Amino acid sequence: MTIDGVYQKTLFRNIKSGYTFFQFKGLKYDEDGENFYNCRGVIPNYAPKTPLTITGHKELSGDKKEPLFIVDSISLNINNDILAKSFVMAHLEPGMGSACADRVIAYLKINNMTIDQLLQSDKAVGHIEQIKGFSHKKAVAFVKKAEGSLIEMDLLKELSPYGISFTQINRLRKMYERNVRTEIKENPYLSMKRAEIPFENIDAYARDNGFTFCDPDRIRSIVNQAFYYLATTGNSYCSAKEILPMYRKIEKRISCFDEQAPDGLVLFEILSSKAGYLDTTTGQPRFYSRKSWDAESEIAGGLARLKRKSRTMLNDREIDDYLNTDGSYLDDSQKEAFCLLKDTEPCFLIGGPGTGKTTTLKNLVACYQKKYPDKRVAVCAPTGRAAERIKEATGLASSTIHLLMEYRIEDGQSFPMRNENNPIDADFIIIDEFSMVGIYLFKSFLNAVGDETKLLFVGDWNQLPSVEPGFLLHDLVNSDKFHYFELSSTHRQKKDSSICINRDLILEGKTELKQDSHFIIKRFHNDSEARMEAKRIFETLYDPVNYQKLHVITPQQSGTIGVQGLNLLAQEIFHNADEDHICYGEDCFYRSDKVMTVRNVYGDESYFNGNLWLVHDFCSEEMILSADDDTNVHIHEDHYEDIALAYATTVHKYQGSEGEIIVIALPSDVAPSMISRSILYTAVTRAIDKVIILSSENMLERFITADIHPKRNSGIVEKLEKIL
Repeated sequence: MTIDGVYQKTLFRNIKSGYTFFQFKGLKYDEDGENFYNCRGVIPNYAPKTPLTITGHKELSGDKKEPLFIVDSISLNINNDILAKSFVMAHLEPGMGSACADRVIAYLKINNMTIDQLLQSDKAVGHIEQIKGFSHKKAVAFVKKAEGSLIEMDLLKELSPYGISFTQINRLRKMYERNVRTEIKENPYLSMKRAEIPFENIDAYARDNGFTFCDPDRIRSIVNQAFYYLATTGNSYCSAKEILPMYRKIEKRISCFDEQAPDGLVLFEILSSKAGYLDTTTGQPRFYSRKSWDAESEIAGGLARLKRKSRTMLNDREIDDYLNTDGSYLDDSQKEAFCLLKDTEPCFLIGGPGTGKTTTLKNLVACYQKKYPDKRVAVCAPTGRAAERIKEATGLASSTIHLLMEYRIEDGQSFPMRNENNPIDADFIIIDEFSMVGIYLFKSFLNAVGDETKLLFVGDWNQLPSVEPGFLLHDLVNSDKFHYFELSSTHRQKKDSSICINRDLILEGKTELKQDSHFIIKRFHNDSEARMEAKRIFETLYDPVNYQKLHVITPQQSGTIGVQGLNLLAQEIFHNADEDHICYGEDCFYRSDKVMTVRNVYGDESYFNGNLWLVHDFCSEEMILSADDDTNVHIHEDHYEDIALAYATTVHKYQGSEGEIIVIALPSDVAPSMISRSILYTAVTRAIDKVIILSSENMLERFITADIHPKRNSGIVEKLEKIL
């Protein structure tokens, strides 16, 4: 059944996939006497009044068996004056009405042109400018929007069969504009990758459009994927004998071809790849991710520069004077840490939760400022929440590392305004939660640090390392090139606190943990039973007003008691399906949902990775989030990927934060690579007052008896050895 008509109204739309319920008005009545339809299908984001032809069939839907038109295909239809006028009106600027559209149609008739011929002309703007009511600015806006609709419609027809979403098609069109078809035809592996389209989708399209399994661009793309995979496993490099099997593993997982490229072609692309670097200086060839090699080299050089420029900062008498007066209440362990203030060499303050790091840090700053009252001290942390915590605990002004470096975003790319030519304006910089800092950010940070600036890195080396390659805190301290001090006393909880006791038992690999009202372990035969207990916890302990009090963390995203399953469970408890909501990809957001921003964005509407919010409100184009300090932020639909449901998060995402009650869900199907003592230790140490562990089968014991940290390949120590 084919219907010509006009798009009326969007009833529901999944922004990411394009799956839409909408209303459509036909130009003629059909055989059932109808010309108004409720429709369902995957379509572009059409404006009201857009003229279309839809093809599909009717079926009865819902309990009331109301007719619903299922759309199989959809296309723009501007082949008659009525529909052409509707198309024009759908793309006019606000305030331009029916009369302007009539003049456009009249102009097309006089010049014997169709609307698509006009838009495909290089002189389209010039034509529109000749029509009364159109300034140059309005002509440009009209042509850009109308031309974009035509291009997107063609791309949707061509690419949607390959699982490429409307959001990705829209991104492609904005990147390449009129040249988009040429770009994807000539090199889909490069052009579509830039639009963040998964390789599997690109490979299927390329296979059906004449590309072979031996195509150099294809092999190069898989090589790039392999080096990216290397970095995501926490490794800067792999050995020569590991590189080809790693390529084959990636190829098998993402390829749409049955054949494999010959080893010779693959090795050629590996050796010539700009994404990799072959290091032959260690005796055994190593294949690095180029990005990791460059980051490690610049970090080693930056730290060596600061160490060589080191000078005296405070002498023993000045330190003793402070400790005998303002710092007299500190314990012996905390007082010994003041040796770190003797010179400007980069140094480390190490300690677990409750060992007094915050109090020590506050006094170190006070001691420094007592001698240097006019010097600027900057305190920062990797995430917004970690920065807030240090500010709350010490009273010291703090920010994210990104904010300190004045990151900006232009054309979708972020870059720091602070660099070697414009260093950070601070004499003493402290980075808290340093275990979370990755090599790529740290490289840029060191480039922005002046020669005479003192650096102090504060962290707990038993916590999870960054998701980026290596383990900076562990590697730099163990290099023996820098001063460090480890605090040993316990302050946050009482020494007999079950949280404190079990924290230490976990580090020792002991499975007999102390249980009381502050540390509860619940064991289940399977994940479904654990899910029922999670449901009871949400129903009885979650407070939508004090939404940060209870937080659920788990090692993985997928599964019944992974992040996705637990967030869906919470929504089933707190919302009805017929409530107003907005969808993006697989997530639906309701008012009052607990969410997290997962990217750093700067400007008038700033938000940071790790910040927790409630969904305050939403409309067709934006979502409004509110924080517990009554701060609001407006996020446009183009950036909904920056928002994630956060009733439950991964342990990594919650690192640097803390909550009164922490629920730790340990699924039965956790990947072996994700099982480590550091994950459990990090999870337990997020709690202020109570820990509840939901362990499926024997997962708790498996985490406790695993290695503290899985081995990571890093070359920073060797690079430091060569230059220091």
